Amino acid sequence: MCAAITSNSLTGSAAANQGGADIELDQNDATTVKLPGYTGGASDTSAVQTFLQANNTPSVGTAPSAIASASGSGGGFTGGTSCPTP
Repeated sequence: MCAAITSNSLTGSAAANQGGADIELDQNDATTVKLPGYTGGASDTSAVQTFLQANNTPSVGTAPSAIASASGSGGGFTGGTSCPTP
């Protein structure tokens, strides 16, 4: 899966009954989640959270909160170039 999650104004959109984060990204089972521009490790969820916050911070205001998890036998989180057009 490839996800270009950038330039969004998400601060304050968290649903308290769903973990309380503005952005939640989970890598499960045998999947690989490609995040264009990401340079962290495949299972470094702290780096994924920081990446998501940095790429979705409005010019004025606070960074959104983020949660990431990695589990399973897949490739975890990877970076690279842009996502292909569907």
